[in-house]
Amino acid sequence: MRHPLHLLAILIPASAGASGSPPVHCPIPGNLLHWRADYCMARIETDDIIAAGPCLQRESQVRFDSACNGKLHYKQAMCELSTGRGAYAGSVDECIKDPQFIGPTVRNGGA
Repeated sequence: MRHPLHLLAILIPASAGASGSPPVHCPIPGNLLHWRADYCMARIETDDIIAAGPCLQRESQVRFDSACNGKLHYKQAMCELSTGRGAYAGSVDECIKDPQFIGPTVRNGGA
């Protein structure tokens, strides 16, 4: 297992890219690392980022074509968890389209 300080990466808001290219618009706000953290904490039903460490380690191996695809993946997974647990009243599709459905790490720009 990696040193717990590795988890601090999700605490630091992402800085703007240095490529000079304009960013591609993604309808899902936030940073992919923050979505991953919110998903892992939701999955094990905790707000303890250290306890979510094994999930974060596992999920860090998952690769996506783009950050936007990754955010969509985690938002869908969180919507499935929330609707399955009865925490979100609508359908998974409604949840995915709901701009208000974001986790606390995404909302706060870090843990």
